[in-house]
Amino acid sequence: MRRRRNDIQCLCVGNNITKDMSDIRKVLVQHFRKSYNDVPTITLASFDVQFNTLEEYLAKNLEVPFSEEEAWLVINSADGTRAPGPDGFNLNFFKK
Repeated sequence: MRRRRNDIQCLCVGNNITKDMSDIRKVLVQHFRKSYNDVPTITLASFDVQFNTLEEYLAKNLEVPFSEEEAWLVINSADGTRAPGPDGFNLNFFKK
């Protein structure tokens, strides 16, 4: 029953209704290729925006290794009830 509900029996293309499965397949493939192409529709050069950049010494500090002790210090000092990301685990999970 569910398969029948998900099945596309016909498709309106322009002013024509087609029931031919190969035509329906071609139209759908063409539609999604056009919708999700690799060519960006807006480029960064389209905007006159000046982005802030870090000084080189600050950028290098982002790659400096940190110790396990420093990581635990940050975890334990943070509010444990706030979720750090989309995984849904809050910091109380890591504190235990």
